[in-house]
Amino acid sequence: MPLRAFEYDGTVLGWSKLITADDKYVYKYSFNKNKWSDYEEGVELLKEFDPDLFVDMYCTDTYLCYVTNKIDHIDRYSLRGVIHYKKIVQSHLTLYKHFGSFVAKKDMNPSNILHRKSDHKQYFIDWDGVSRFKNNDDCYKFYRDELCSHWWQQAYKLTKQGLQKTFDMEWEKLQ
Repeated sequence: MPLRAFEYDGTVLGWSKLITADDKYVYKYSFNKNKWSDYEEGVELLKEFDPDLFVDMYCTDTYLCYVTNKIDHIDRYSLRGVIHYKKIVQSHLTLYKHFGSFVAKKDMNPSNILHRKSDHKQYFIDWDGVSRFKNNDDCYKFYRDELCSHWWQQAYKLTKQGLQKTFDMEWEKLQ
């Protein structure tokens, strides 16, 4: 298992995350102890959903780090020309199929889904926390808002209404 020590002297301000990588692994460090339980909860979902991506998680007195395998992926700015938006929605809804309508990974934006170059397999990254819902309607609104956000509008050069039409068609298939 990879273990990479990180040392710093001083006070970390703000969100306080650092991401590093080597040839095989990506290391995501959190220095904000108030966020560690969010990271741990998110990483537990990652381990359950995509065990071949997860490598390790460890904690010291000053930071928490989780490690994932490095993926040779398609640049997110090229997604529109390679992966149709409908496929993006279907991929994200595999999270819904897996976890149900009470919990979901936060931050479903183009930066947080990688498509492996060799076979276009999708990997969700940035499991810094989860969202919890009381019912299926709240879950629907979360997925709709995440997958029809301005990030996806920019990436696919589509209106929110255009994205939402595709999203609603795919959501209905699951109900």
